[in-house]
Amino acid sequence: MAVEDVNGDVCTMTVYNYPGTIGARSQLVEALFPVGSILAVREPTLKSAVGMGNPLLRVNCPSDIIWLEPDDERLVGVEWKTGGHVANSPSLPRTEEEWKTQGNGYYQKGYYIPAAVSYSRGLQRFPTSSVLRLNRAMAYLQLEYYGAALSDCETAQENEDLPASLRSKALFRAAWALYG
Repeated sequence: MAVEDVNGDVCTMTVYNYPGTIGARSQLVEALFPVGSILAVREPTLKSAVGMGNPLLRVNCPSDIIWLEPDDERLVGVEWKTGGHVANSPSLPRTEEEWKTQGNGYYQKGYYIPAAVSYSRGLQRFPTSSVLRLNRAMAYLQLEYYGAALSDCETAQENEDLPASLRSKALFRAAWALYG
């Protein structure tokens, strides 16, 4: 994928070991890293590209990628040479319901990693959302990430105001996570 720094310089970035991306269709990768995404990368490696001439920015560990929202305090004072918004890039969801809708759209297509990422990013904005947490648990179950799914279900169940319908989903998904 092509990435741009604040100076407007562009290079190719390769991300290794990202779950669910080996042999993935381009639509799934585009769902994970939509045009206009703002990422901070810890410990990138600049590599010479054999036969291509342009260097590659290599990221070896997915945990080195930090998703930033446009209003993130780490971006205060940052001005992009090419402007504040990338043309034709999708706008980010703003509400809990919009994050849920985005995640559900990915989930229904079988794009479980992008679904989990959408729910996670929604939870960064709305950390008490039991719906986003339980939907993420369901995506984790599809990915067989049983420990993460169980953790989300247990966290949701700690909410004393959790409606009965969501409590039963949390219990069922927790049981699924325990017995995989």
